[in-house]
Amino acid sequence: MKARIIDQPATVYSGPDQGSMPVTQAGVGAVVDLGAAKKDDGRAWVSIVLSDGRRGYVPGSTRVSFLKCATLLQNDVSAYSQPSTSSPVAARYAKAATLYLGEKVNQDGKSWVRVIDSTGTEGFIDGQTRIKMVPVATKAVGKKNMLFGGLWCVGGTVVTVATYAAASSGGGSYFVAWGGIVFGGIQFFKGLYQVLTAPV
Repeated sequence: MKARIIDQPATVYSGPDQGSMPVTQAGVGAVVDLGAAKKDDGRAWVSIVLSDGRRGYVPGSTRVSFLKCATLLQNDVSAYSQPSTSSPVAARYAKAATLYLGEKVNQDGKSWVRVIDSTGTEGFIDGQTRIKMVPVATKAVGKKNMLFGGLWCVGGTVVTVATYAAASSGGGSYFVAWGGIVFGGIQFFKGLYQVLTAPV
């Protein structure tokens, strides 16, 4: 999950405890990838990957702003280095490209959105660009997916068992609700993965 460090710099440690060696400091505005959370002596730590690939841990109290994820619904989108068409083009994107959205900026009566791509390139796209938001995985979303998937799986199993029992006692055919069982199982384990890996 991508996020931007806000308010104050964050010290990045080599391990999930303050006794470990500091790796570096992530400055305010730095974009990082957050991983799973761990606890040490009752204190939360979050694994982190810096833009240069270095890994470490930051305290769970570190202030961040999560970046929303979106895909482009139109072709040939230019990201400018500054919120102006007169600035250099930082990158060009095709339809279905995935971008992380930052803050909105108004410049000369025109709206812009700061974006960052998977390579770490940042720029500004026209605020009117057509996009589709992609849900960000969190523990809360994971728990909902587990519940939803579990209900589908159990429901499919109950239907299968009930129709099989009826067919066994009175003859006839029975219905195997494999669609609900398989879909529910996939949804459940997807949610479980999100609960185990999402930082919040």
